Amino acid sequence: MSSPLENPAIRYGMGFSSAVLLCVVAFVFLEEGLTRWFVLGLAVIEITIVPRILKMTAENNTDGV
Repeated sequence: MSSPLENPAIRYGMGFSSAVLLCVVAFVFLEEGLTRWFVLGLAVIEITIVPRILKMTAENNTDGV
C-alpha cells in the first residue's frame, strides 16, 4: 500500500492548511509588530518547505509502513 504522502495534493494541502491557520492567528490574535511578521514568515515556510520535506519522507519510506 502506498503512502498518502506520495500524493502531491496531500503534501501541499497540509502545508497550505497550516499556513492559513498561522495567518488567521497572526491577523486575529496578534497586534501589528515583529511577532506578527514572524508568524507570517512561518506561514511562508509552511507553504514552501513542508511539502518538500514530506516528499523526501515519502521517497525514503522503504519499510512500507
